[in-house]
Amino acid sequence: SLAWFATETITHRTRGVTGTDPYAYVQMAVDLATRGTVLHNFALFADIKNLGIQWYPIEHIGYRLFENETGSAATVWPFGGSLWLSVAYRIIGEEGLYLATPLAALASLLALAWLGRNYFRERDWLERLVVVSISVALLATSWEQVDRSLVPLVDMQAQLFSVLAIGFALAGV
Repeated sequence: SLAWFATETITHRTRGVTGTDPYAYVQMAVDLATRGTVLHNFALFADIKNLGIQWYPIEHIGYRLFENETGSAATVWPFGGSLWLSVAYRIIGEEGLYLATPLAALASLLALAWLGRNYFRERDWLERLVVVSISVALLATSWEQVDRSLVPLVDMQAQLFSVLAIGFALAGV
């Protein structure tokens, strides 16, 4: 199931973004990687700020309204998930933006296996193997898992770090 999931999500991943959420996360990642800030600079703002017209139509819907005359604004989304996208962008380039989410999803499946292995450590190895295998297979083949792994959102990063937090808490770390 891990091999199938990796093949499915990496080969069918997005090759661009549309919509508010993916665009905002990806743009924030690019701004972080290239400019070191989560603020996006709307270049057109300099041309319209003194015209006496409303500013909001030049902003993408996933961004906060301009609060000053710099032409920069933050997205309405938290930046934590974009950190992973930003790192992938710095290392691989644009393709990294589209590989980051499937890789986080794959890592979350491995984290689930680690969590299951540790949670059932008192059981014999075969019982533990069966429980972990079924758990990973169910999650890897669920429609929601695959769907959320194809688009550069932060659902998979949230899943990964949630599973790791639970695992470390149970391990007493």
